[in-house]
Amino acid sequence: MFHALFSCPCTKDVWSFCLHKSVTPPDRDNLRTWMKEFILNIGPIGPIIMWKISCSRNKCIFKDIKYFVHEIGAQVLSSLHHILKAFAHPTFHSVQQPARIVSWQQRSMDSVALNFDGSVFLDSNLGAFGDLIRDHTSSFLHGFFEKISRPCILHVEILGLYHGLKLCWHTGFKHVLCLSDSTSVVDLIQND
Repeated sequence: MFHALFSCPCTKDVWSFCLHKSVTPPDRDNLRTWMKEFILNIGPIGPIIMWKISCSRNKCIFKDIKYFVHEIGAQVLSSLHHILKAFAHPTFHSVQQPARIVSWQQRSMDSVALNFDGSVFLDSNLGAFGDLIRDHTSSFLHGFFEKISRPCILHVEILGLYHGLKLCWHTGFKHVLCLSDSTSVVDLIQND
């Protein structure tokens, strides 16, 4: 169990992907104590990661279905979202963000807004991304969507941005305001 959940190189990658740090219990003798403290410190994501690692390893061993770190990570985050949504108290603000007013701000006449988004459907192992291009008055100009198989949510979001920017450039729009709900994509672009 120790090796399967923590020491195996593949599972170490899953922990790093989900928590952005490596996780190794101090020793095998105190595993039960360590696990209780660990779960108290990081919350429900710990048991979810262990469950998804265990399920993926079983599929690999018994059904010869290979797994990828990003697929397990997407499953973990999806499960965590559903668990927090199902069990969150309405006043628990770390789960429910306070409402904020969002409105269109008119841009210069030569600019367009590119809204892009992506989704991953874990049950069908499919994903899709779509783009919407609007002019300075918020009027629809162009839009499209595309399906892909074996997706990672970050990959799907970036494909949406890439194809949207490509469409903007090919239709002659050079001043593009990109809008997304993916903080991962925004951070990736702003930090690189």
